[in-house]
Amino acid sequence: MSELWKNLIAQEDPSLADALSLSRVSISKKTGEMRVLLQAPRMLSDAQFKKAQRLIAAAFPLVPVRVEVEYPGLRDAVREDVTLACGLLKSMLRRESPGCIPFIDWTGKGWTLENDVLTLCVSSDEGAA
Repeated sequence: MSELWKNLIAQEDPSLADALSLSRVSISKKTGEMRVLLQAPRMLSDAQFKKAQRLIAAAFPLVPVRVEVEYPGLRDAVREDVTLACGLLKSMLRRESPGCIPFIDWTGKGWTLENDVLTLCVSSDEGAA
């Protein structure tokens, strides 16, 4: 995939392409899903993530594509202050677990990150389940 993925994104958004690097591409033998793992030095907005996902997936219309972004440069800063990543975490929760939306404390108050375990506040036992 070398630099082709970057060209796909750069045609529409050169600054977004410059903010990303390809970490890994894998294809599941079981499901046929392609997983594209990108790295970014800064957190992407929902719109930027969706754009990258859309452009990469469009290049492989016959294959289910899952795009993920990791932020290795931010790891230590977020370990010190989880609120730096609250916006990203909220976006991921909405996208990955829409059923949690009514139960999560969206202010981020009480969220903690200890020993790489994120603890969120929820409004009820149903939310915890």
